[in-house]
Amino acid sequence: MVEEEFKLIFSDQILNNLLSLFSGSNVTPDKLRFKVADVVTILTGQSAHHFSSVDPVTGHIIGAIAGNELFNLGGKDNKLGIVGKVVLDNIISEKFKRKIVTWSTGSEPYAKYIKDTSGIASGRALISSPFDYHDRRLFEDPEFPTCDKSLFFHTASSKRIEWKRPGEIVDNPRLIYEGHSRFDVVQGLLSDCWLLAAVANLTLRDELFYRVVPPDQSFTENYAGIFHFQFWHYGQWVDVVVDDRLPTSNGELVYMHSRENNEFWSALLEKAYAKLFGSYEALKGGATAEALEDMTGGLTEFYDLENPPENLKEIMERGFEKGSLFGCSIEADPHEHEKRMLNGLVKGHAYSITGMRTVNGRRGRTTILRIRNPWGNEQEWNGPWSDRSLEWRRISEQEKKEMDLKIEHDGEFWISFDDFVRNFQRLGICNLGPEVMDEVSLIALYASIEIASIVTQTVV
Repeated sequence: MVEEEFKLIFSDQILNNLLSLFSGSNVTPDKLRFKVADVVTILTGQSAHHFSSVDPVTGHIIGAIAGNELFNLGGKDNKLGIVGKVVLDNIISEKFKRKIVTWSTGSEPYAKYIKDTSGIASGRALISSPFDYHDRRLFEDPEFPTCDKSLFFHTASSKRIEWKRPGEIVDNPRLIYEGHSRFDVVQGLLSDCWLLAAVANLTLRDELFYRVVPPDQSFTENYAGIFHFQFWHYGQWVDVVVDDRLPTSNGELVYMHSRENNEFWSALLEKAYAKLFGSYEALKGGATAEALEDMTGGLTEFYDLENPPENLKEIMERGFEKGSLFGCSIEADPHEHEKRMLNGLVKGHAYSITGMRTVNGRRGRTTILRIRNPWGNEQEWNGPWSDRSLEWRRISEQEKKEMDLKIEHDGEFWISFDDFVRNFQRLGICNLGPEVMDEVSLIALYASIEIASIVTQTVV
């Protein structure tokens, strides 16, 4: 690549931020730019299968996840940092392998579709004959067919369901469109807000998201109507293969879907999860923390907020420091399921906790939590620290920006720790297992060594 191409990828703003760390040393943006480029070339070079090339005009990756910027694979609201970059490279290039088994309901129907079953176990669905990409013979999953038993086991849908592939719904389907974020996912007809809350948490961590949603698949490169997702199931990682036929009504998806109508990772993930448990209806009702276990291999601890431990705040702070994932809920009687309360919260409903911060309040330092309603609408907490409350007048615009404060009807809100304990009844904390933590720690060490190398080589 020429210098101009690298300037498109590594902006002066990024480089100036790095340079600020090395004040006083004889380092220029151009010197640093090319040293960073060398490191990126190593990390995402020949072994990173889908990082084949970069568009010199836009600086975007050309490949299965094309359209995401080189240092922004996590999307507009979830930038992928150096550690996440190396994690993603390791996932794709298989430098750090997990033992994964191909999950099946009993038979082995995929043998004729997969030319190397170890490939799918390592995160790559390697499709060969009898598929012919020219005549577009697309995969149809015999284990999860397009019939009523895949939809429900007890209560039939009130809607007339028609199964369609994404290409039959929109003109230009994408697995991931402009990255993923906690605002992507929208709930459908199923009462599976617990699953949506877990998925919203998953989008906060690229190294976790791309384990569940392998980035080696798309609607463009070798598209054959087959996708795969990976879950922790009964003590092992399993790879669940599905076709991309999705339940629709009047041409629209009826279950979980993305806010962007041409993005389909969330709908396909839900289908794979439904297959794992037998049907879509099997996903009605559940615990967010249990879904997080299935997507991380972590261990969950539950707390009764009506009788919380005295050090609950410290427990949560340590959890956020360690990268734990959080879900909470408000209990309800059966006849009060998803009943809206005057304070804006919903009974019998699951939420995800996506942030924790201590700020200056009217009564001194106050701990507040960022919580998301998976409905993604105006149904939000309306008490202190809600979107338009007076408490925000004490917070500087810079701090609001750092907190990623959004004053919108998007289902996300802030609430004080004390109000959280008073209004919610259940808290689940999913702590990452040693496998994930060991990998992240090793990769963090590797990334720090690479950064040290950059500094050493650029200081003259």
